[in-house]
Order: sequence, then C-alpha cells, then structure tokens
Amino acid sequence: MALKDINKPEYILKAINEYDRLGRELFLKTYKYGPSKQYLLHHKGHLYDSKAIVGVAHKYARPDIGPISSGIHFEEVYGDIGKNFIIAHHNRPMAKGPRRTTLEDIDLVCPNCHVMLHKKDPPLSMQELSNRMKVKLENVKH
Repeated sequence: MALKDINKPEYILKAINEYDRLGRELFLKTYKYGPSKQYLLHHKGHLYDSKAIVGVAHKYARPDIGPISSGIHFEEVYGDIGKNFIIAHHNRPMAKGPRRTTLEDIDLVCPNCHVMLHKKDPPLSMQELSNRMKVKLENVKH
C-alpha cells in the first residue's frame, strides 16, 4: 500500500463525502483514527482530519486492499500515545543523499513491518516483505 495509489482527486473527494455523511466522530471511530493534532485538510471552508481522509481515500483508490491500516490498533494497545500512529517508510533509502520526497517514495507501514523492511541492505520492497510473511495481512497486496 502506498500513497501513490491515491492518484486522483476523486478518491480524496469520496473520502470527504463519507466524512461529511457520517460526521467526524463516527468517521474517525469507524476507521480507528483519532483527531489530527498537527495537519488538517481544508476543503470548501471545512477542516478535515488529514490522516483519516488519506487512509479512507486509499479504500476508494484500491478497493482490493481497502483503507490504510496496519491491522494493529495502537490506541487500543498503548492508549492515547498510540492514536494516529503509522510510519512513513521511504522506499528509496534516505542514506542515498538529500532529495525531494514524493508520494511515490513513501509507503505507510506499522513499526514491525518497518523494522523487517530494514533487516536487509538494501531494504526489502513491500512486495518482497509480503512474499516472506508467514501470516498474510489483508491490507498488503500479494
């Protein structure tokens, strides 16, 4: 799963429409997101929780994978400090020098997957990690 999958504005707009239809509280609860603390999406005079909108937009972009979620709900495990927790993995290693990062350069992963990606040098790709997993996660493309 990658942010690059959200390559059309219509996916974000569908997530915004769902947010408006459900209301903030139910939308966040449904997708197990907490309120944004730093970044909000501004659209037509309204503010939206950016991580939740992007996560749900992924559901519209890739219905075969669904919304972005690690399958582990960190808030349930860690309490408040686990809210909205996910890691942006640079699929082009940062050690190769400074550059501008684009959405195509980032995959959203849970901390365990992030560590496993970096167990090899160079890091494994998302597909390579998925192929090695003994337990397949529903939101990792096989």
